[in-house]
Amino acid sequence: MKGFFGKLIILSGLLLSAESIAAPASLPQDMMLKKLRGGNIRTADLNNKPAVIEFWASWCTSCGESMQTLGGWAKKQKGLKFVAVSVDNTIEEARDFFKEPGNASLKPLQLFAAYDDEAKLAAAVKAPSLPATIVVDKDGKVVLMLTGKVDEAKIKKIELALKKLQS
Repeated sequence: MKGFFGKLIILSGLLLSAESIAAPASLPQDMMLKKLRGGNIRTADLNNKPAVIEFWASWCTSCGESMQTLGGWAKKQKGLKFVAVSVDNTIEEARDFFKEPGNASLKPLQLFAAYDDEAKLAAAVKAPSLPATIVVDKDGKVVLMLTGKVDEAKIKKIELALKKLQS
């Protein structure tokens, strides 16, 4: 009997392990985000080319620091689709973030900023915390997810993921 229960426990552990390994997330194709400067962006608009998406919130200190680094890098990339997606409580909170005196250098990022009402997109791609940066392939499949403040080491990981997608 001991052998049977031992095997049952091992099998249960294997099943739990298999279930906890999530399938790769993908962008939902029918989701609409509001651009902070007006208009909308559909997640389907991010298809056909790799994209980098940064999830952030105005109350997240490391998000602002991350956007400084990532935004500066993204502006130098030719043809890169980049979207900074706010998960703030309201779109006004996200817009106000760019008006704060310490965030003047981030104003150009407003062109690439959108609002994720109720954090639906962040949940769909399984972003565990903020800031979160994802790289998606041309089909919208998440190929890289990074959490925490973006620094030069993380930029290298993003560049490597983008390079692999181009090969």
